[in-house]
Amino acid sequence: MTVFDFKKVGGQHALRLAKIADAAAIWDWRNAIPSEHLITNRHPSIQEHLSWFEHALLDPKRRLYVSGTPPIAHLRLDLSDANTAVVSIVLDPSVRGQGVGQRLLASMTDLGRDAGINVLTAQVYFENAASVALFSKAGYTQSGPTDGLCNFKLEL
Repeated sequence: MTVFDFKKVGGQHALRLAKIADAAAIWDWRNAIPSEHLITNRHPSIQEHLSWFEHALLDPKRRLYVSGTPPIAHLRLDLSDANTAVVSIVLDPSVRGQGVGQRLLASMTDLGRDAGINVLTAQVYFENAASVALFSKAGYTQSGPTDGLCNFKLEL
């Protein structure tokens, strides 16, 4: 699979590539999520997050996006060699429960399809009811939980 350049999605919830200036807001949003809902089971320090974010921005197999002005959401795609990508989404707490995640996940699906990705996957802690509902409503099939994680898969 070639390294691809995603197009922007128009409308109110347009996606743009993330910049280092977005890192602090994204760190705040992640810290508003209970640590037991995070794959790492802990919140990173701001220094750890900034280091991860800088490396992620340079990683050719990772795409970081934000949506909104000012930003209200962060989405990430981690690409594999088999036309598969893992999707992750974090919302500003002020917009949670308003359907924003659903619209943005649909935009990520369109981006993935346009980029030649065949499968999107996600892992969510079973206790994270909002994220479990989000991926289920978006048409992802669920397996698990295994070790407390629900595995989601969407064939494009």
